Amino acid sequence: MRLLTYNCCALPVLAGDIKARLELVGSEIVELDPDVVVMQEVFLPRHFRLLQGALRDWSHSFSGVRPWRSFAGGLAVFSKFPLVEPRFVRFQHQGPLLRYSALARLSRKGIVSTLVRPPSAPPFRLVTTHPVADYRMWRSGEAGPDAKGARSTPEYLWKRLALARGDPYPELQAGQMADLTRHVLASGRDLPLVVAGDLNVVPSSGLLRGFLASTGLRDCMEGCLEPSMVTGKYYRLPYHGAPNKRIDYVLVRDGSRERFTLRSARYVLDRKAGPGGLRCATLSDHLGVLVELSLSMDCVGDKPEWRC
Repeated sequence: MRLLTYNCCALPVLAGDIKARLELVGSEIVELDPDVVVMQEVFLPRHFRLLQGALRDWSHSFSGVRPWRSFAGGLAVFSKFPLVEPRFVRFQHQGPLLRYSALARLSRKGIVSTLVRPPSAPPFRLVTTHPVADYRMWRSGEAGPDAKGARSTPEYLWKRLALARGDPYPELQAGQMADLTRHVLASGRDLPLVVAGDLNVVPSSGLLRGFLASTGLRDCMEGCLEPSMVTGKYYRLPYHGAPNKRIDYVLVRDGSRERFTLRSARYVLDRKAGPGGLRCATLSDHLGVLVELSLSMDCVGDKPEWRC
């Protein structure tokens, strides 16, 4: 089984060339041919439908988006295998109404959870999520021309606005990771589990280490130091530059009888967006993570390989 997680950066208003980029993303995914695709930041129903049209071989799909609500988590699953009772679960912690976290509230941050039934392998549980970012990550980036951690005045003002009146993000992020931990623990350990998505935490984060220790999940790219973010500018705008971080993950846990064997893991979807007329220089500000797993009663297998 091949599984892909990808934050496609289809942010209404904030991101440009969404339709053109998603069409390119769809064609790239068809070439990669994963069995299951989980995506983040697919916020609008029309963008979900666009991807459904591009990924026709992935006939089983689900999103937290509802026709009467444009924003609902931005999470989507496309699968060649049947999805059993997929559902969207909103995080209990959504953050205060004011400040930048208002965007997180609009997006209804949460979890998409489902059971996946491959035709020739045991079923497994799948969770995809996208907790809020801790925007202190900006402070650890390279200082720009103004020596204030920004490449331009608009970027500096944007960051200052996001962090105005203190930094609400560590507490909010910790709350959402706690919600995710409770959801995973409540799912039980009888079936194998995959948790995939943009977790907005780095491998050395105490939040991630605590989450892995509590749930028994393991990182398919453990030891990889290369960032999953696109380095350099990804929009042709002065205030968007990616932090040099690895924050996209595929995490797995064995079931009571079935075992995952990791065959390979690598970054994908690193191509340029295309013609110079597009405002976006790359397909997204994230790379995709593609893993190949086998799922069987026997956990003996070849030594896994991963490439960043």
